[in-house]
Formats: sequence, structure tokens, C-alpha cells
Amino acid sequence: MNRNVSVNTSGGQLDVDDQRGTGPENVFWVGNSTIPPTGTYHVCFAQYNFTMFASITNPITATVKIEKPPNPTKTVSKIITSDIDDYYACDSTSAHFITSIDYP
Repeated sequence: MNRNVSVNTSGGQLDVDDQRGTGPENVFWVGNSTIPPTGTYHVCFAQYNFTMFASITNPITATVKIEKPPNPTKTVSKIITSDIDDYYACDSTSAHFITSIDYP
């Protein structure tokens, strides 16, 4: 995700872009807009700088935890078995799509 606020992030920000570890990476809203705008948000996984990229013999499990109080935390995982190079396209048909979140 782009760490900076832009029209593409709906005002959401990434706390840290963990390019060397396993996260977590948190998306949040601050200032006058501490809650996300109403809409559907797609969550996708992008392999950026891995020592070994995903493959059938080296699967990577991507896990997303969604905290949307007062609802219980939702956890969604997907096993990635191929290197995906289209980092900037994220919709329900993307190969690296994990889940969607409707807000509110």
C-alpha cells in the first residue's frame, strides 16, 4: 500500500511498510477522518522483496485481521503459490485478492 494519503487511499494510511519481516502492517485513518469513508475495500497481497517468492514448493500464507469495532475481529488467510507482479491492481478478480471489507 502507498504509505501516503492520496485520492487512491481514501485517506487511509499505512503505519509501516514492513519490507523485511512478516508484519504486521496496519491501515488507519487519522485527523478529521478517523473512520473510513463508506464503501467496499479490497485487500490484496503483494510480494515485494522476498528472499524466496511464492511457488508450489514454497507457499506463502497471507493473513489479514480486520478490526471494525464493535464487531469481533475477522481473520482471513490465503495461501499464495505463485509470484504475482501486478501490485497496483486490486479487485475481486485479481490473483492476489484476499478479501473485501464493506464499511460500514
